[in-house]
Amino acid sequence: MHAIINGRHYDTALATAIAIEDPLDGSEELYQTRGGTFFLVANEKWLDGRRLKRDEDLHELAPELQPLTTHVSAQRKKRIKNVRTIIPLTRREALIWSIRIRVPKTFHEYLLEVI
Repeated sequence: MHAIINGRHYDTALATAIAIEDPLDGSEELYQTRGGTFFLVANEKWLDGRRLKRDEDLHELAPELQPLTTHVSAQRKKRIKNVRTIIPLTRREALIWSIRIRVPKTFHEYLLEVI
């Protein structure tokens, strides 16, 4: 996957994969380019044309789409989109992302205070 954002080229084939978060709702992958810049490749869920926030649950927002019948499957295809996107990060943002993903929660607050 690749994109040019604000004149910078981001390409997963040329960058180094650093970490992967794989929650139930989709994955996020942290990469570093040869030049040292960081970016995320993230799966975003959209419902009825609106991007869902990290803490929003698709099942709570649209419970009527849960039983997997033929009719519901057609409705899901119309209303739900999964999009992979590249998000540029600063070094600090990449560090914070890494702490939240890789460090046990008991240390989050302490480490985030330090940086």
